[in-house]
Amino acid sequence: MKLFTLLILSLGYLLPSHAQKSRIIHSNLLNEDRLITIQLPDDYSTNEDSYGVLYVLDGEYAFDFAAGTVSFLSNTFGHMPPLIVVGIPNIDRLRDVNVRPNNQNNYAKFLKFIESELMSFVNENYRTNGFDILYGWSSAADVNFQFLAKNPNLFDAHIQSGTGIGPKNAAFLSEELPKHNYKNNYLYVGTEGSDPRAIGHKKYQNLVVKIAPRNLKYKFELMDSSSHVDVLGEAIYEGLKFIFNDFYIPDSVVLQGVTQIKNYYKSLDQNYNFQVKIPVGAFSESAGILFQSRPQEAINLLKYGLSIHPTSADLHGSLGEVYEYLDQKENATIYYQLAYEKSDSNLAAAMKYKYLSQKFKAEK
Repeated sequence: MKLFTLLILSLGYLLPSHAQKSRIIHSNLLNEDRLITIQLPDDYSTNEDSYGVLYVLDGEYAFDFAAGTVSFLSNTFGHMPPLIVVGIPNIDRLRDVNVRPNNQNNYAKFLKFIESELMSFVNENYRTNGFDILYGWSSAADVNFQFLAKNPNLFDAHIQSGTGIGPKNAAFLSEELPKHNYKNNYLYVGTEGSDPRAIGHKKYQNLVVKIAPRNLKYKFELMDSSSHVDVLGEAIYEGLKFIFNDFYIPDSVVLQGVTQIKNYYKSLDQNYNFQVKIPVGAFSESAGILFQSRPQEAINLLKYGLSIHPTSADLHGSLGEVYEYLDQKENATIYYQLAYEKSDSNLAAAMKYKYLSQKFKAEK
């Protein structure tokens, strides 16, 4: 298993215990109970914010990786907003995601379940902002095809992995894609390069480039050294980075100061059709850049961050670190102590900040 895969998976063990939960909902369309697994953002219970949702097909395989990736990219570096992650484990995978003409009655019901029952349940029971992403791997990517082509604005973004197209899907997409005017949607497709799927991947890419669906931003990536199993996780990681690429604030903007940082993230509202909140990780990363030449402005930025994320252990800890670098040990101790108090049930953060809050006391 690759190093970054181990890193993402390991993060699941550091999440607060309340962050993941399982729910059982009854589907009238499928005439059965369905298990879903949900990860809420770490700060969900401490604010009234609304969040986008990542729906993960093959939830028994892909949910943990997706949940860890979202946590890593949003919390650690601020490269994307926090999301609610919903895993959809299979009961009868062949029935639900086997998109074939002779199986239409089965997979069509599953698609309708996602649209009419599952998404409604999530929107009614959790604070969602209307920005929805669908992930599908291998055969489950065909479910993704169907939504992209037949109900294109139900999901704002699609991540597909381990897939390509043959003659039937090419004909289907050629007929359906030109019909639609997308609403600033995203499509990411990542496929292994050591398999016949690579040929289908290239055909898919060429088709989309030729049609050039209006307002659909897309990226196709052939992962030459990866296997079919590798791309299950790699495409989630790369797909989310592509969708939220604008969250990577350029150093040149950061160096212009706090006002320009605020303006940059405010301008993203129209890109994603929801109110963008500057992520915790973006405050920490930007403060690190500013600190090199303007330490007081780094402090001002972190304090502004705390006005938006008052319960963030990481931002309190970042302020403690800045003060420690400035040899202001009293202020450093104050903010490390606050970081410890805000650590909630995140054991790794609690142990770290408990030590740091006592570090200078031990020197006396």
